[in-house]
Amino acid sequence: MLRVNEPQVDAILEQAADTGRFLVDEEWLFSRLSSEHSPPLIAKAAWHGFLPMFSKAENLLLLKMHTERTLVAPGSIHVGRQSRKRAAQFRTSVNEAFDEVVKMIEKHTYTSTPGDSWLTPQLSELYKTVNQLPERVRRGVRFYSFELWHKDSGKLAAGEIGYTVGAIYSSCTGFALKEEFPGSGTLQLCALGKLLQQSGFQLWDLGMEMDYKRSLGGTLYPRASWIASERKFRQTEVDLNLRSQDASATTRELLVWSPGAPVTSLNCDIISDEVAPLGSIDTIIPSYGASDSGERQKKKVHTTEEERSTCKQISTIGRICARLSR
Repeated sequence: MLRVNEPQVDAILEQAADTGRFLVDEEWLFSRLSSEHSPPLIAKAAWHGFLPMFSKAENLLLLKMHTERTLVAPGSIHVGRQSRKRAAQFRTSVNEAFDEVVKMIEKHTYTSTPGDSWLTPQLSELYKTVNQLPERVRRGVRFYSFELWHKDSGKLAAGEIGYTVGAIYSSCTGFALKEEFPGSGTLQLCALGKLLQQSGFQLWDLGMEMDYKRSLGGTLYPRASWIASERKFRQTEVDLNLRSQDASATTRELLVWSPGAPVTSLNCDIISDEVAPLGSIDTIIPSYGASDSGERQKKKVHTTEEERSTCKQISTIGRICARLSR
């Protein structure tokens, strides 16, 4: 378990990303929650490529380093015909309803029962606190909410919470009122892709593999490719021109926008080609920190009975979180 004020946290996070050392169930680090120390830890973790999550049951900050990541260049997002057709009914905004998006995620996005979403108001307050940290502590990490509004009714139809690191945007989790507004989740993502493209973002991290992410153009990459690409773009400056559309505008205007230059695709210069993309979730992933015999080194850093017990609990938490929709 990471101490809340661990002085060697950067070295631990970097080594965990490179070798898998310290990771529980090959993907997880965790820390006690602290209003003072958790926001800087969240910023450091995001800067090193971890997704900051939360366990309500154990009141623990969870830091996830996926073994595989779905990645896409914002300019190569596939916008389907149905999304284009529906887009005139909606407007896209940025940071207009952060707390409302969190509430809707908590209500509509869950693992097995309503209310068990890992994104809670408690964690979202820590996200917002990260935005207020000094730049040297924040390292360019900033959290955002993205909203899709139905213009006639004024209802929030879909939205998500995510964060930027340099020229990378990572989706945390989101929601969509699929029955009332069919296709609204896909439309929100297509509009977000256009916003990211307009601002010069090079990489969109969609997290774990899901069918709808593949349909958008996402490709599954192993951890080594994600880390190499994340380090390549995390210090790249972009024009953070992520702002809401005017009240009179529609999402259709975003979808039909096109830059002067050709759209950048996901090959070569965008994703590190040190490790090829995975053709399927069943593809064997290269191991990290392997010994001479080819067996993965499994080094335990938990020493107390309490920490060993917590380790078992996190194993269960990890399996639950892995089934989340985003």
